[in-house]
Amino acid sequence: MSVCRANPLIVSSEPPPITPEAGRAVGDEIVRKLEGLQEPAVLPIDLGQLEYSTTGWIREAIINPLRRTIGGDIAGRYIVLMNMHEEVRSAVDQGLLAKDRKRDTVCIHIKRNGRSEILGSLPELDAETYMAAKSMGTITARALADSVGIRIAAASNRLARLRDLHLLIPIESDLIATGGRHLVYEPLT
Repeated sequence: MSVCRANPLIVSSEPPPITPEAGRAVGDEIVRKLEGLQEPAVLPIDLGQLEYSTTGWIREAIINPLRRTIGGDIAGRYIVLMNMHEEVRSAVDQGLLAKDRKRDTVCIHIKRNGRSEILGSLPELDAETYMAAKSMGTITARALADSVGIRIAAASNRLARLRDLHLLIPIESDLIATGGRHLVYEPLT
């Protein structure tokens, strides 16, 4: 199964990214765009025109749609943020770390230089696993287990956690003779 990688949705600085209501309008646009994509799909959101924002705007425009994808409300769709100025990046990171969340929320930010970073709280072991997946291009529990010297069950658990956080996209699933499934994942970026 191939992943649909949509063209970036460019978020304008007009109206100013200040009020929660303006953020909700952007969040609704993001959700409509996500729902119009075939699964699995990645929607890059380019926030490069925004030099600042408020917590309420970030929550409504970015955090809530992210939580809807990770929570399964919008299944098979993924969000990647792009080109954020430091003030906006910091506000998004703080929104992801907010204590009112019911589940962990993380996201990938692709910087202006093309390098990516994980925003939100991700344990170091999970971040290392994601970087291993990124370096391999696609990854399986067997490949991870072999590369880092752990049991296949532990590797499978690590990959499942990254899948649940929407950092890995399942692209193949085959039954294996010994029972269970052989899953192949592709990193989000």
